[in-house]
Amino acid sequence: MKKSSVSFVVAATVLGLFAFTACSSNTYDRAGSASQSLQSSADLIATTRAQLSRVGASLQLLKRDGDLARYYNIFVEQVDALEKSAAAVAASATKMTANQASYVKQWTRDLEKIQNTGLRQASQARLDEINAGFANIRTRYEETRAAFVPFLTDLKDIRTALGADLTPAGAERIRPYIDDALNTIEPVKSAVEKLAADFASFGVALQPATSPETP
Repeated sequence: MKKSSVSFVVAATVLGLFAFTACSSNTYDRAGSASQSLQSSADLIATTRAQLSRVGASLQLLKRDGDLARYYNIFVEQVDALEKSAAAVAASATKMTANQASYVKQWTRDLEKIQNTGLRQASQARLDEINAGFANIRTRYEETRAAFVPFLTDLKDIRTALGADLTPAGAERIRPYIDDALNTIEPVKSAVEKLAADFASFGVALQPATSPETP
């Protein structure tokens, strides 16, 4: 074989290995992005859970005698903060879904390159497990959202109703709805807390292994 032909074969082999390595690294990076999205979402959900506690405290204020206008302003501030927190969680969940799609798409492409049937099937089985994990996370998110959204709507209705009649009589008239919100808040907080734990746990499970630090 001529020297030029040998050089071409070596160069092609090196390029092929480099392409495979880059692809693998690309999937690895996407795994990291998916893991970070899940853990970032978990942090935001935990923040929402803490904000629910503040909303509960502000609801209790509305039942007190005293400076109703000041109590109402505190309640409004806390409900506004809860809305912003919920919006941040929704945005983070959307980003998580996009990162999942990219991660799974790249992994599927990598599967097509595996020549060994048993190894390809093992990798496919692991991908199926991860897809099932994402599906479970989405289901938990939608279930929690189904409980949270009506509760937030009730809070906003209380805000509107009391804002229209900020008097002791007006506060007394809506007290049953304040009590209902206080009774609902604990189950909602529990659901949100569980969701944060699920997101964090799955995020850790997807986190790529790192090399130990050299002494």
